[in-house]
Amino acid sequence: MTARYEIVIDERAVRAVGSLPVYDRARLATHIAEQLTYEPTRPTGRKKRLRPLAVPWAARSESPWQLRIDPFRVLYDVDETAKVVLVRSVRRKTRSKTEELP
Repeated sequence: MTARYEIVIDERAVRAVGSLPVYDRARLATHIAEQLTYEPTRPTGRKKRLRPLAVPWAARSESPWQLRIDPFRVLYDVDETAKVVLVRSVRRKTRSKTEELP
């Protein structure tokens, strides 16, 4: 059986999600739980590892993962040894636009 991962949401992501309508918050919560509880590092049509980029929280050079929940992008890191998924950021992606991370 596949190991179950604990999902931890960073304060920055909590603030971003808290300002969204209830419907979007519920949809994000459902998809995050469904997609990241088991096998968060298995690439799928919704999940992928991003190419190396400088992110404000990274003390190491590992690339974050991205979960696509249209129109949102959830960026997260995975600690394989502790079996923890840390959701770092939730952003609304507009058409043909990539946002800078704070």
